[in-house]
Amino acid sequence: MKASILLNEIKESIENFDTTRIEESLKREDLNPMSRQLSIHNLETCRDIEACKIREDMDFDVDDGEIESFKKELHNFFEGCSPESDNEFRRFIQDICFFKSFIAKKPLHPVGMDMRDNNTVHEVEENGKTVYYCDIRNSVRDDSKGYYTCNYCICKDTSEKCVD
Repeated sequence: MKASILLNEIKESIENFDTTRIEESLKREDLNPMSRQLSIHNLETCRDIEACKIREDMDFDVDDGEIESFKKELHNFFEGCSPESDNEFRRFIQDICFFKSFIAKKPLHPVGMDMRDNNTVHEVEENGKTVYYCDIRNSVRDDSKGYYTCNYCICKDTSEKCVD
C-alpha cells in the first residue's frame, strides 16, 4: 500500500473520532502522569496527522503484511492491558500508531516520558540525523505477556547507542 493511501485512511478515521473524551480526561486531577502525557501526545499526533501531506514524488510503499501484523499485535496489547477499551478508542490508537510507525517514522511514546523507573525515549543527533533510543525496548520483550508493539517502533534499544 502506498503511504499516501494509508495516510488518507488514517485521516478519515481520525476525523470521525471525538477527541472530547480525551480532552475531558485531561481535566481530571487524579489522572496518572503517564496517561496524561500519552493523552497529550495523542492529541498532538492528531494535529500532526491533519497537517501531514505526502507529495506524489515522495510517496513510498508500506508493507501490507507489516500493517496486518501490527494490527494483531495491537489487538493482543489491548486484550492484555486494556480490555475495557471500546472499539472506537482502539481504532484511534491504532491510527496513531500506524501514523507514527509507518508514515512519520517517530517513536510510539513521547520523547522524555518516564515509562518506569526513569526509563524513557531519547532523541539524539547522530551524523546529522535524528535517532531515537528507548531504555526498555529489549528488556520489555521478556515480560511482554504475548504482545510486543516495540517491534513496530522506530526506536533502537539504548544498548545500541553510539558512544562519542
